Amino acid sequence: QGHRNLAEAVIMLAGEPLPASLILNDLDLDPNVPTETRAVALEMALARDERFRNVGALEAPLWTLRQQL
Repeated sequence: QGHRNLAEAVIMLAGEPLPASLILNDLDLDPNVPTETRAVALEMALARDERFRNVGALEAPLWTLRQQL
């Protein structure tokens, strides 16, 4: 939950949809886990949280907040 709250803040401050790779830059996740794995895990978590919406393509997700639509 904590990382999703931080992701929400990152997207809110950016003011535009972001790919998971840019959101990851501001999250304190284990650097020993490959970046691609962290990005997939983040995308899965955001997809399950109703605060977030993917406004990009399935193969290139861009995450925004439902309240910003």
